[in-house]
Amino acid sequence: MSLCNFPEPYCRWSCIVVLPFLLLSPAAQASASVCGSPAESSEVSAGFVSQEEATLEPPPGTTREEHRIFDVLLKPASGRWSFGFGHRYATLNFDDLTPQTNAHLHTAYFPVHRIHEGNHTSFRASVAPALSASSNIMGHPQEYRSDTFQFLFALAWQRQFAGWTLRYGICGDHRFGEYLVYPSIGAVWQPHPDWTLDVGFPDTRLTYRVNRRLSSGIGVAPEGNDWHVADRSMTEESRLVYEGYVIDWQLQWDAMPELSISAGLGATMDSRYELTLMDGDRIRVGADPVLRVSAGLRWKF
Repeated sequence: MSLCNFPEPYCRWSCIVVLPFLLLSPAAQASASVCGSPAESSEVSAGFVSQEEATLEPPPGTTREEHRIFDVLLKPASGRWSFGFGHRYATLNFDDLTPQTNAHLHTAYFPVHRIHEGNHTSFRASVAPALSASSNIMGHPQEYRSDTFQFLFALAWQRQFAGWTLRYGICGDHRFGEYLVYPSIGAVWQPHPDWTLDVGFPDTRLTYRVNRRLSSGIGVAPEGNDWHVADRSMTEESRLVYEGYVIDWQLQWDAMPELSISAGLGATMDSRYELTLMDGDRIRVGADPVLRVSAGLRWKF
């Protein structure tokens, strides 16, 4: 399903210009990253994302994705340190292609955050060692190699001005597919107590609190990863790299002070896959824009 009827160059530029003014809900974020600020309290969250079948370019081939998301964050009373565990499980169901892997892909990471707050300023240092591999490799530690390990990090500063909050820093992760160290910058403006606009890179978001229990948001962010994969016999190994952008609308209901439930509708755009086939050929293919739905639960404790 195509989301743009204009020629590809015009479609891509329209996405670059328009999408940065739109929000990606944390419940729908399927990439492992510590670039964003951690939650303000201890919590556990789970999410599910399903996207419709996408046609690969060049043909032949299609893929259909599902993502399962799980996070735990522990924040002691001091508030300066927080740490946790996160897991991302993706299934990439390819048709008319025979990947070297079964495309059941896992990323487990262990974030640690240190926050120092001053007068109208704050500084955060975050690190997260990670394992990222197909299911057959994750279950056999003796098969781990350098491609299995990842190192995610962020150094972030925040300054408050009259009516504005400026954030800037650097991040390192696989949200753009290949490992990349990139700048993070944004400005947060709250023109009304119910409206918050956070314009920046790599994430941009706009949120609106409808009432005490209900809030809504729309936005855009990159989504990608890099996995160490192997065939069933564990004799052939390679890397599977994915990159894309997600625009997502989310509705969140605070059912209780501790419990939040969210649902979302969005689209995955400008997707690219780099993978090795069973015959040893290394290919790079794109995918048409497709719709996706998401759901999430969050429990604060």
